[in-house]
Amino acid sequence: MSDGGLWTNPWYAGDASLRVATNQLAPETGGGFSSAYRNNANYGPDAEVFITMATRLENYSIAGLRLIFPGSDGYNVRHVHSALFLDTWEIFRVDDDIDTLLGATLEQDADNGDGLGLEAISSTLTAYRRSAGVWSSLFNRTDATYTGAGRVGFRGNEITPRWDDFGGGTVVTAAAAIAPGHGLLLAGMRNRMIQHV
Repeated sequence: MSDGGLWTNPWYAGDASLRVATNQLAPETGGGFSSAYRNNANYGPDAEVFITMATRLENYSIAGLRLIFPGSDGYNVRHVHSALFLDTWEIFRVDDDIDTLLGATLEQDADNGDGLGLEAISSTLTAYRRSAGVWSSLFNRTDATYTGAGRVGFRGNEITPRWDDFGGGTVVTAAAAIAPGHGLLLAGMRNRMIQHV
């Protein structure tokens, strides 16, 4: 996956590359983790990232922002789908590819087609879920380790899951919002979809 060279694979050291399969984002066929980040711009410092979890199957969906390279520092929101237990939602800080959980884990099932989002405003990190077309805040965490602009990226695993409509960027105020369309509306802010695969 390159989109004219605008994606760099991987985001985490040792991951495989993401690929496009039947017009959707997919992991490599080996079933392990695959990841990539957008290399054409730094977004922020106030930023957001989001993706649609089109098809889930016992897998991780991880969207990150304020990513700093080399070293893979920044933040990510993580949704883990389980067939046996409730799904989990978490926010992590990443320091040189080492994940540190910020606060408690939320247990809440999601459905195919739901959205996963993360917003960073100053030191406040907010996890979002889109269900039935409506974005809702799940929880907030506070961390001031990384407060500057950075890249946005995605990470997933297993073979079957598919994702779509990855997007994000610098948070804009409602007065400067673009026309409705693909993009995430969080607390009066809207950003464009980066890639529809």
